[in-house]
Amino acid sequence: MNNETPNQPETMTEAEKEQHFQEVIEYVINYTKSDYGSGIMKLMQPELIRCSLKEKEVVIHHHVEDWELNPQGSMHGGLLCAAFDNAYGMISHYFSDNSFITTVDLSTRFLKPIPAGSNLSIRVQARSTGRTLISLTGEAYLDSGLLVATSSATFMILRGKPTQINKLHIQN
Repeated sequence: MNNETPNQPETMTEAEKEQHFQEVIEYVINYTKSDYGSGIMKLMQPELIRCSLKEKEVVIHHHVEDWELNPQGSMHGGLLCAAFDNAYGMISHYFSDNSFITTVDLSTRFLKPIPAGSNLSIRVQARSTGRTLISLTGEAYLDSGLLVATSSATFMILRGKPTQINKLHIQN
């Protein structure tokens, strides 16, 4: 496992590294929700709840809207997968060192239905951050604390191909 963090001078304190991590995650969220971002992220409107570089963790809030429902009245499984993929992408961008990333695989286990109007927390964690691959796990919870889904994914870092998100890594 590679424990290096990209674009962080040795002189940064732990608090400065945490702040840098949060700035990158917020930048990714804001960029992808802007006019420059992709359609699904703009529609789903994720919000950062918290993040921790020490834990390699990001927690995103997502409010389930009527347009996201399946015919049974619960969140469509494909959109729950997209919510995980979006959160995984946020944290993977940080560890990509300004390189393009892509999802290699994503597996989701649906444990409970997610009703319309639910507030969903997507918690993702980078388990291994190597030079080429990032392994991640995640959980989705309702406000009540009920675990509704789990997930795992692998992202690939395509070194030499710049990220599609300009100025991704904020220099301190």
